[in-house]
Amino acid sequence: MSTKSEQSSPNWPKKWQTFCSINPTRAELDAAGFGTMRSNIYRWAARYNIAKSFEGVILHPDSNLSEKTIKMYGAVFKIFLVYSCFEHFCKISGVKMDEDGDLKTLQQQYEPAPTLLAIRGLDQPGYDFFSFVAERLDPRPAARMQSFIQGNSCNVSFIGKAIRHLFAHGNLAATSGQMVIGRRKKLEDLLTKFLFKVMDAEFSSKMTALENNRNNTI
Repeated sequence: MSTKSEQSSPNWPKKWQTFCSINPTRAELDAAGFGTMRSNIYRWAARYNIAKSFEGVILHPDSNLSEKTIKMYGAVFKIFLVYSCFEHFCKISGVKMDEDGDLKTLQQQYEPAPTLLAIRGLDQPGYDFFSFVAERLDPRPAARMQSFIQGNSCNVSFIGKAIRHLFAHGNLAATSGQMVIGRRKKLEDLLTKFLFKVMDAEFSSKMTALENNRNNTI
């Protein structure tokens, strides 16, 4: 459980202090659209705080890695943390991880097109990075990534999911895909800002529902 100082930290979810103040029952959580125990929401919030607070990788000088390489790893690791947090949020919110169903419906509410356009622009003209990713995915997500490369839309979270998958399984290194540090950092920024925006808006909406339900029963 978070402490009072944690509740007011800017790196915790928006309206997190409201959640802690209400300390909702399981029935209230169900009514607000969570369908899970308080402990699972605390775990998600802790992941959110870690992901939002992450500022980069610090390695011992004996690693002999350049500052550029370390920053590249930091950008990928930030995406790893934020997508994992987003995935957990979907689970506690009852959002099925269906690219053409719940995930698509959820993200379309938050104007993903500008973010996707900017992400696509980072890898032009040759799409070296996303082609590298596609070649190392299983057939179904690989086809989805190729569709994105060809100019079709997809969920912003899918880009994060693909990167997280390759990084976690050791198939994505700092310099993989020939994307320079400036563009890799911009990719991190675009992806993470969008996913934080979705989580904050959805969580805030549920907090408003909790407050209204609590007030109506007083």
